[in-house]
Amino acid sequence: MKKEKQLSIILLFIICFFTSVASPSQAGIIDDLYGAWIKKNTGEIVYFRNNGSAVILPSPKYNEIKSIKYSQCSKYGGNLCFTNDKMKCAYRYSFTQGVLNLQYRYTVNDNVPVCMSLYGDYTRVDN
Repeated sequence: MKKEKQLSIILLFIICFFTSVASPSQAGIIDDLYGAWIKKNTGEIVYFRNNGSAVILPSPKYNEIKSIKYSQCSKYGGNLCFTNDKMKCAYRYSFTQGVLNLQYRYTVNDNVPVCMSLYGDYTRVDN
């Protein structure tokens, strides 16, 4: 009984430690998105505002999603989701040598072409 109690306390400590350590770093990563990013080869710009909204310019294919919300998510293997009343796109994003990479994961609703067209490499415009 005493061993089980000790094990439970150790497990609780480990969970609390990793939960408290993970939260600030996740916030820091999403903070790195703030600003304007231009997609290589196509010129679309995604502007991440610090209020959780994003604007996609200038392509006409984005007319229905000019303004969307973004947030961290864990569905479909992603860590970033774009959402509005017409769609939800999930991506896995990462940074490599100053380049933002969006890997497409999944779309809820029927805007698959729009969601798929946003994947790729982006460089910061507003340094």
